[in-house]
Amino acid sequence: TPASFVDLENEYGVSAVLTLNRRLNEQISLSSFAGVIFTLAERNDIRSIQNLKGKTFAAVDETSFGGWAMAWREMKGNGFEPYESLRSIDFLGSHEAVVLAVLDGKVDAGTVRTGILERMADEGEINLQRLSVLPHVGRADSRDEFPLRHSTAEYEEWPLASLVHVNRALVRSVVAALLELKAVDEAALAAHISGWYPPTNYVAVHHLMKDLRWAQYQDYGEVGLFEAVRQHWHWGLVIASALIILMLFSVYVLRLNLQIRQTNIELKDEVGKKLLLQSELLAESEKVNKILDNMLEGVVAIDKKGVIQTFNQAAEKIFSYSSSEVLGEDIGRLMPQEDSQRYGQYLKNYVATQQSKIIGRGREVFGRRKNGDTFPLEISVSEVVANGEQMFIAVMRDLSEHKQTEQKIMRLVTAIQHAAEGVFIVGMDGCTEYVNPAYEAITGYSQDELNNQTLPLFKMAKQDEVEFSGFFDALKNNVSWSGQFAARHRNGHMYEEAVTIAPVLDDKGDVNCYVGVCRDVSEKLLHDQHLLQLEKFEMLAKMAGGFAHDFNNLLSTIVGYTEMALLEMDKDSEPAADLGRVLDSAARAKFLVQKMQALSRQDYDKALAFMPQKTVHEVVALLKSMVPAGARINARVLSDGCEIFLAPAQFQTIVMSLGLYLVDALGDEKGQIDISLSNEVLTQQQVANKEGLQAGEYVVLTVASDCRQMKPLRQADFFERTDTAHEGVATQPIGLAEVYGIVNHNKACLEVECFPGGGIGFSVYLPCAHQGEAGESSCLS
Repeated sequence: TPASFVDLENEYGVSAVLTLNRRLNEQISLSSFAGVIFTLAERNDIRSIQNLKGKTFAAVDETSFGGWAMAWREMKGNGFEPYESLRSIDFLGSHEAVVLAVLDGKVDAGTVRTGILERMADEGEINLQRLSVLPHVGRADSRDEFPLRHSTAEYEEWPLASLVHVNRALVRSVVAALLELKAVDEAALAAHISGWYPPTNYVAVHHLMKDLRWAQYQDYGEVGLFEAVRQHWHWGLVIASALIILMLFSVYVLRLNLQIRQTNIELKDEVGKKLLLQSELLAESEKVNKILDNMLEGVVAIDKKGVIQTFNQAAEKIFSYSSSEVLGEDIGRLMPQEDSQRYGQYLKNYVATQQSKIIGRGREVFGRRKNGDTFPLEISVSEVVANGEQMFIAVMRDLSEHKQTEQKIMRLVTAIQHAAEGVFIVGMDGCTEYVNPAYEAITGYSQDELNNQTLPLFKMAKQDEVEFSGFFDALKNNVSWSGQFAARHRNGHMYEEAVTIAPVLDDKGDVNCYVGVCRDVSEKLLHDQHLLQLEKFEMLAKMAGGFAHDFNNLLSTIVGYTEMALLEMDKDSEPAADLGRVLDSAARAKFLVQKMQALSRQDYDKALAFMPQKTVHEVVALLKSMVPAGARINARVLSDGCEIFLAPAQFQTIVMSLGLYLVDALGDEKGQIDISLSNEVLTQQQVANKEGLQAGEYVVLTVASDCRQMKPLRQADFFERTDTAHEGVATQPIGLAEVYGIVNHNKACLEVECFPGGGIGFSVYLPCAHQGEAGESSCLS
C-alpha cells in the first residue's frame, strides 16, 4: 500500500519505480484512489461527515490506508477526532464486510476505498440506490474531475518499489517490460489493471501520515528536548547523565552519520538520474506522439500479426475511425474485403521468408472508410524493430482529391487539345511554352518548333508597333489585349488572324505567364466582304432597274419614230436599210433592258422551281459580246428536262461567274468556251465519290475551255474572290468563291477538271426539283 511504501522508504531507502494504473471497469482505469464514507440513502440525519458524530462506524482495518486512514483524516479535517467523537468503530477485516454491515443496519456508516461500491454493484451484490455517499469538501491537495464516488482527497495508487542494493539494469529491464504492458494484454486483464505509469509523487501520503501521527510518524510534532527540559527540569539531571554516556559514543556515531550521509548522497544521485531518465523517456514519448498527431500523413503501426498498435489523428481523418475503435484490431479492417486477405498473406510470407513484395515500397492501393466507402490511397510500408519486437509502419495519404484534380486537369487539357481556336502559353520573356493542335493548324508551326522560341506574335509586335499599338503596354499593365492582323503561315501564304492575349496571375497577384487565343478569320473576312459586295450589287441592281425603266421609255420613242419614218420610205432605199439597222440595235438594247429589269426584281433572288434553259441562253448571249476577237462560245442546251429549285439570280450568277472566269482566262488569245446543260441520272456507284449527293436525277451545267495558254492555278486559287471589269458589266463581283458558296448553300456539287496540256472545265450538279434535297452537304472535287 502507499502507507507501507512510505514506511519502507524512510526505513530502508526503497524508491518507487512505477505506479499502478488499476482497471476498475472497461471504461475507467485510474492511477489514484480515495476513500468513500457512506450510509443508507434513507438516513436523512446523516448528510455530511460532521453528522457522523455520535454514530456507529465500520472500517476495514486500523492499518488499512484506503479502508480507514483516508476517512480518519477527513473526519479530523471536519473538526473532530473519530476515536473520541464516534459512538463506536468496528474493524471488520474486508471492504465487502463493511458494505454489508451498513446495508444490514448493523452500523450507521462505513468507509471503503473507491471502486468497491461500483464493483459490487456491477457484480449484482448490492443496489447502489440504497446507499448515499457523503460529499467531499475539497482540500488543497485534492484533484478535480475524479470519476468515482468519493468522500476524501485522492492519493496515488500502489507503487512498485526497489531496494537500494537491487541491480540497476534489472530495475530498468523490469520497468521497461511493465511500461510495455497494454490494457488488452492477458496479464493485465488477469490482474485487473491497465498497466503501469512512471512513478508519481507520494507527498500526499506523507502529509496524511503526519496529520494522523500514524505508523512511523506517530511521534511527529512531540515536544523537543530543550522544551522538555524547561517543562520537566527534574528530568534534566537524568537526561544530562544520559548525555554524558552518549558522548562516549559520539565519535562512533559521527563516523556512522558520515557514512550514512555519503550513502544517502549516492542514493539521491542514483534516484535523481533514474527520475531524469524517466522524465526524458516520458518527454520523448510525448514528443513522438505530438509529432505523429501533427503529421499530415496518416501513420499506422502494426505488429507482425497485422494488429494495429498506433493510429494517429491524420489516420483518424482518413478512415473516419477513432483510434480507440481500431487499436488492437486487424489491419484488414481498413482495406476492401477483397484485398484484406491478400495483404494479410503478404505480411505472413514476409515474416516467414523475409522476401518483400510490399515492404519498403511505395504504391497506390484502395482503403475502406468506416462507412464502407473505398478510396484511392498512397501507402509506404517500412519495417522497424522496437525492444526486440518486429513492427511495420505504414505512412499513407488520401488520394481522393488528388485523383479528382487529375481528372479535372485531364478534362481541361482534352478540351484545350480539341478546341477549334488556337491556344498558346508564353513565358514572361515571350518564349513559347505550349501551343495546342488548333494553333499548329492555323499557323503551320508545331510545338517542337516553337519550344523555348519567341512566339511569332511577339516578333510581329516588335516589328510593327503601329498595327500592334498598345500590345506591350497592355501586358506591362497586366491587362488583356485583342487585335486582328495579317499573319504569314509557315508555308508562306497570308491569312487574317484575330488574337486575344491576357496575363495569368499567381496567388500574390504577380504575372506568371501569358495565355492567348487565336482564330483564323480569313473566311469570316471574305464572308463579310461578300455580304458587302452583295449589298452593293443589290443597290446597283435597283439603280439599274430605274435606269432601265427610263431607258426603255426612250427606246420606245426611238422605235416608234423609226417605224413611222420607215412607213414613209421606200423599203429598198439605202436610208430605209439604215433605219432598219437602227431598229435592230434598238431591239438588242431593249433585250438588255429587259435583263436589267429582271435582275432588279425583288423576287429574283428567291428560291423557286424553274426551267434553267432560258437563263443559260440569256447568259450565253451576254458572254458572246465579251469574248475577244477570234474566240467563240458554243452552247449545247437540252430543249427539255427537269426543273431545278434555286433562286434564278443565283443560277444566273453561277453561269455568269464561270463564263466570265474563262473569258478572263482567255485574255487576248484565241480559244473556245463550251457551255452545256444536260440531264443525268446518277447511280449509287457514281455518287460514291461525290460527297453529299444521293442517287437520282440531276441537271448538269458544264462550262469548259480548251485554251492552252491559260495560266495554271492551284485548286485553292479557284475559290479566291476576284473583281473584274468588263465592258458592259461594271465592277460586278465574280469568282469561284461566290459560286462555291451558292453550291454549298443549296446542297449541290461542283467539280473542277484540269485538262492535260491546258484548259479547264467546271461541272455543277443541281438536283431536280421533284426529288427534293439531294444531301446534307455540298461536294467539291
